[in-house]
Amino acid sequence: MFDSETGVYEAIEILQDSSNCGFRFITDFSRFTARRDDNERPVSAEIRTADIADIGEIEIDMNRENYATVIDVPYNRNYYRDQAEHYEGAANRANLLALYGVDRVYSANSYLLTEDAAKDKARRLERFFRRPRPLINGVRLINHPDLRVYDIITIDLRIPLERGAVPRQAAVLRGGAPERDAVIFGSWPGARAALDLGEEEEEPYREFGGVLTCKVMSVKLDLETMVNTADLLEAG
Repeated sequence: MFDSETGVYEAIEILQDSSNCGFRFITDFSRFTARRDDNERPVSAEIRTADIADIGEIEIDMNRENYATVIDVPYNRNYYRDQAEHYEGAANRANLLALYGVDRVYSANSYLLTEDAAKDKARRLERFFRRPRPLINGVRLINHPDLRVYDIITIDLRIPLERGAVPRQAAVLRGGAPERDAVIFGSWPGARAALDLGEEEEEPYREFGGVLTCKVMSVKLDLETMVNTADLLEAG
C-alpha cells in the first residue's frame, strides 16, 4: 500500500528491488511485461568469437570489490516505528574472509513479510555474491538481434592465434642413430639437441576471457547495421 500519491513507474521501481526476486519492467506498445532476474535461467544463445565485431577492443572489468560476506535482508517491517526484523545470510563468510580478509555486508532492500521469504532472497543473493563477477560492457554483436535483458548466454572471448611456421634445420642420422632420428643443427656433431617430430596439437587460441556464462544487462540494437551492443555480467 502507498500512503501518498505515487506515480506508476515510481511504484514499480520500488517493487523491482524490494521483492524476493528482482525483475525488469518492459513496455512494448500496449504490452507490459515483468521479466524476472534469474541467474539460473537456461542458456538461450551461444555467442561465438565470429559473432563479436570488436573482440580485440573488449575490456573486462574484473569487479573484484563486488562480493559480500553477509547478506542482510529486512522483513516484517513496522511502518509506524520504521523498524524491521533482519535475516543475515553468512554462508559464504568464512571462505570469502579467507580470500579477501575484509567483511562486506550487502544490505538488500525488502518489503517482505516473513522470515522464510527473507531467507529465500538471501540465498539467491548469496549464490551471486559468493565471488566477484566480471563485467563486460559495450560488446558489439552481429547475428544476435533478438537478445533480451536477463537472457543467459555463453560468450567465447578466446582470440584465435595465427599459426606461424618456424623454419628449422634438421638432419636425419643414419646408422647408429640415437633414440630419436632427428636433431636440430647446433654445434654439430658435438652437442645434439633432440627434436621430437611427433605431432602435438597446439592451442589455437589466446585464452583472454575464456568462455563465460553471462547475463545480459542491457541491449541496444542499431537497426541500420543490425549490430547489437550489449552489457554483460558473468553469472556462471
